[in-house]
Amino acid sequence: MTDLPADARASKALLASNIVYGTFALGAISLCQFVSNWAVIRWFGASFHGNLVWLLAAAQLGLLLSDLGLAGKGGIRGIARLRATRTDQLGRAVSEFVTIPLILAAALGLAMIVAAGPIAAVRGTAEVAPVRMAGAWILLMAGIRACRTLSIGFERIANTLFMTPVAELAKMLWVFACAAVGLPVIWIFIGWTGAFALALLVSLWRTRALGREFGLRFRLRLDPLGKSLRVVREALPYYVPQVGAVGLAFIVQLLIGAWHRTDSSEVSVFQVCFSLAVLSRLLATPISSALLPRIAHIDATPEGDHDQTTTVVLLQITRFLGLIATLVFAVYWAIGSQALALLYGPKYAANLPALLLLAFAVGAENYSLQLDQVLMAMRYVGVVGWLEVLKYAVLGAIGCWAIPAYGALGAAGAIGAATAVNVTGKMIATRTALQHIGAASFLCTVATFAAVAGAGLLPFGAWLVLPAWLIAVLALRLLRPREIVQWCRILHGILSGRERVRRP
Repeated sequence: MTDLPADARASKALLASNIVYGTFALGAISLCQFVSNWAVIRWFGASFHGNLVWLLAAAQLGLLLSDLGLAGKGGIRGIARLRATRTDQLGRAVSEFVTIPLILAAALGLAMIVAAGPIAAVRGTAEVAPVRMAGAWILLMAGIRACRTLSIGFERIANTLFMTPVAELAKMLWVFACAAVGLPVIWIFIGWTGAFALALLVSLWRTRALGREFGLRFRLRLDPLGKSLRVVREALPYYVPQVGAVGLAFIVQLLIGAWHRTDSSEVSVFQVCFSLAVLSRLLATPISSALLPRIAHIDATPEGDHDQTTTVVLLQITRFLGLIATLVFAVYWAIGSQALALLYGPKYAANLPALLLLAFAVGAENYSLQLDQVLMAMRYVGVVGWLEVLKYAVLGAIGCWAIPAYGALGAAGAIGAATAVNVTGKMIATRTALQHIGAASFLCTVATFAAVAGAGLLPFGAWLVLPAWLIAVLALRLLRPREIVQWCRILHGILSGRERVRRP
């Protein structure tokens, strides 16, 4: 079985290449989702878009509930560590990480299909057939997720370009086809089911190639109940942070839909604002996905260079993400209202404060994601889990009052407050394990957010925003030209084919 070298140069090149591939994959997903949302709102209306988003959120939540950490962070970390310690156990471990979540996903999907009537009654305007198709989405997406987990765990993130992006591209093209031909809206659900099935077939093809490369045969195998429960128990601590990172938007969308049953457009408004706010996450998520298996693999290797993977890389990443987050916030402050009005209409433009609150929350979450990977890779996953529980407690306490009263804006405020509490706790926890965690860069980012928002009180207009952003970044030493140039050279070398990961 081939594996990756442990020397520092190859390790850094591998990390950078995986970040590039992950960024392209997530960028393609986000672009297709953005165009799909715009097309659905443009041709089918905000109310239908709200119901569509609600059903997709329900399916995504079912997918998340079936994970248990095995097909997520727990499985990725387990694969990465076994590659460094017990390669002979990889085949059986992979089967455990994949089989149990697929069984649970099938059960939850079937339950959603059987309970389609009561679920449709909750929305009031939703039909039964779309709910049943959304139940099938759970199993199809679970298969895609399992293939994606294997690719990330083996640090072959290039494979993810052929998985979820294929589904999102097919979904986007199908919306345009339905609008052009004038098909009934039920055909959107039928086409999206086919898009997920197509993406699953492509994912299985890439996973088969992955197995040939590493000399493994991936099979579905269920171990005895006692051993399966032990595997689940070991992965559960990684599951709680994953719920916090992945499930937040879906949970909030379901809450908004439950409290605003007669106005589905509130769900649509929140989804649009959130999808725009996560623009800065296009880099943060691929970085964190590549960081976890790299740190876990090196942490399990006796000769691993821990200082490089924790201090130096973490500081460079946080400065870079802080720069991106402040720019996104400044641009939304300057032209967000006009862009929302042009693309979606006046109802969306009136919710610029919600967009800015979510942009702040995502900027803070980008920093928190990197701390999560370090803490989980160094076996402090319990701390991350309890801080995520605290995050949802704060979200629930504020959201129970704010969401019924203010809809999308109240949800954005609750998320912002919960994220602030969460990231503060993680900064304290990480500081006890590492000397340098990039806290100065994060505080500079938050200060720049405040400076940009405060510029609105001045009588000079929106033209002040971008210069104010640049001055604040330079003055607070968030931008380190040498480090930015270094990262750009690595990424350029990988894209041009000059930088290769050396193999033994």
